[in-house]
Amino acid sequence: MSLLKKGLNFAVTPTSIPATEIAKIESAVRPLHAERADTVRRSVNTILQQAQPPTPNITKEQQKALKSLKEGNSIMVLPADKGCATIILDADTYHAKMSALIDSRPYQLLNKDLTDRLTQKLYEKLLTLKRNGHISEAVYNKIRPRHKQPPRIYGLPKIAKAKIPLRPIVSCVNTFAYDLSAFLANVLSPLAGNLNFTVKNLTDFASTITSEEILDHEIMVSFDVELLFTNVPIEGAVQAALQKMENDAGLADRTTLTPVQIVDLLDFVLRSTYFQYNRSIYEQRDGAAMGSPVPQLLLISTWRYLKNKQ
Repeated sequence: MSLLKKGLNFAVTPTSIPATEIAKIESAVRPLHAERADTVRRSVNTILQQAQPPTPNITKEQQKALKSLKEGNSIMVLPADKGCATIILDADTYHAKMSALIDSRPYQLLNKDLTDRLTQKLYEKLLTLKRNGHISEAVYNKIRPRHKQPPRIYGLPKIAKAKIPLRPIVSCVNTFAYDLSAFLANVLSPLAGNLNFTVKNLTDFASTITSEEILDHEIMVSFDVELLFTNVPIEGAVQAALQKMENDAGLADRTTLTPVQIVDLLDFVLRSTYFQYNRSIYEQRDGAAMGSPVPQLLLISTWRYLKNKQ
């Protein structure tokens, strides 16, 4: 209990210096001259070899508890969907909830992993853009596929709701299209900050409603879209993004790609939604996955698409 009270963001001090992590500086020294890069590598290696581990920030009893939690498989320790609570679920209960969630959503069980096929397709798209001069070598190396593991799905407990359902999150970190998704999110993010129907945060919302006057015959209401991300219409999202970019005077300052080329990559990413759970591969047939690096775009696109359908 004392260990878990520290929260899941608490960082336990290492018991040894990770000297083998020197390989991770390669991306930083790659632009340097070979002789300068070797000097940096030697310097970092010397520092790591001479460094001393920091003072432990948990007790020996807590270290034993941490080892026990790591080795055990009877419970699941999870962050709550909202807030800073730490949730402990029986592992069988968690997996039963996840299985029920997958069965009730637009997910289809596949008989093979899609990673190799989608990775090859993305390579072809990016190589074509590079060869035609639409992206530089540096951008190509930044967004090309570098990982070949499938996305993973997990659930976060919604403790404010009855029976504590799980919110599905598809983790795309270190997957074949993650770097491209992050690139697209950076290009498209300015489009989400200048709209009159969005707020930046709770403080902005509080400031907005303070100036509003509710008359006697009026009431304030709020609406919650159920399963928002899986209900996002991909075609509407892509078309809304295209319209916004065609009217964005600053787009050329953020990328050398045209709006049509960007939405082609965006459409590919949004339609390549699949994940692994319990050693099985599933494909999401409708909407987008929560966990994508482009969530703001999806929310904006949903609003614009529904407005146009009215």
